[in-house]
Amino acid sequence: MEIMETIWPIVAAIEGALAAWAGALVSLSNPNYRFARQLFWASALILGVTDLAWEFTTDKPIWFQIGAGVLTTIAICVVFPMLLAWTHEKQQSAPPHMG
Repeated sequence: MEIMETIWPIVAAIEGALAAWAGALVSLSNPNYRFARQLFWASALILGVTDLAWEFTTDKPIWFQIGAGVLTTIAICVVFPMLLAWTHEKQQSAPPHMG
């Protein structure tokens, strides 16, 4: 078993925890938008770096690597900006003393 096959489940758990933590921070009665955005950024960075490391070390077929790269790119280039926009919208709709 290659090391990346062990790392991916750990990264998945970290990604889920960071996203849940960021979502909770935005949804609290006293939200912390800045820290939530930092958690989303950290999540995107961890996912991108892990995928890049996997792409360079895997022996999977090229079609599999391309598929994984496309899915990671969608997550980072589409979902991540949506999460940042959601955080921004929540902050804009919050009373001025919050955030």
